[in-house]
Amino acid sequence: MVILGITMGINSSCCLMVNGKIVAAQQEERFRRIKNYDTWPGLAIKSCLEIGNLNTNQIDKVIWAGKDPVFLDYFLTKRYSTFSNRDMVTEQHLYWYKKLYENKEKDYLELFKKKIDLNQSPGKKILKWYL
Repeated sequence: MVILGITMGINSSCCLMVNGKIVAAQQEERFRRIKNYDTWPGLAIKSCLEIGNLNTNQIDKVIWAGKDPVFLDYFLTKRYSTFSNRDMVTEQHLYWYKKLYENKEKDYLELFKKKIDLNQSPGKKILKWYL
């Protein structure tokens, strides 16, 4: 059985297991040269499949690490790899404080509209549905 494990978020990565043995594990930041790369680990997946000498048709199961996908707004804005200290403070005051202490909903993507990156993998065709 061939299992591909994927995690997305801070340090996006993947792991390839074949018949119960780990064949490869890669972090996307190593390929992108961006510390804490936090979006789709496409190059890491490609590398794991190359190491295992496999293609996508040979994968039996894909396992998503974590209880649910990363907060999609973080994914679209590349929060973990592109936010400055100022952005983090803005997020705390204008998003989380409003939400948790004032019980007011603030649109995260509207707040960080300039940070949205639709050119990242997996690309505009998949990501645009979210906006």
